[in-house]
Amino acid sequence: MLGTRKRQVAQLDLKVIPAGDDDEAKGDAEIVQEWLDSETLEDELIEMQDALGKGFSVTEIVWDMSERQW
Repeated sequence: MLGTRKRQVAQLDLKVIPAGDDDEAKGDAEIVQEWLDSETLEDELIEMQDALGKGFSVTEIVWDMSERQW
């Protein structure tokens, strides 16, 4: 049952709204939206939800500078 809930949360449609009307805010929102749409985040959301049943979740942020972005 917990696995079903975890998969449902990971499949939610997330939408980023720009913080302003200028081109920079819209560009930043687009970058974040692209990252949110990646499969990597879906896998991480499932892993992070282990905290619901276990009380903790082990995840690691791996910083990478590729394609001129962090």
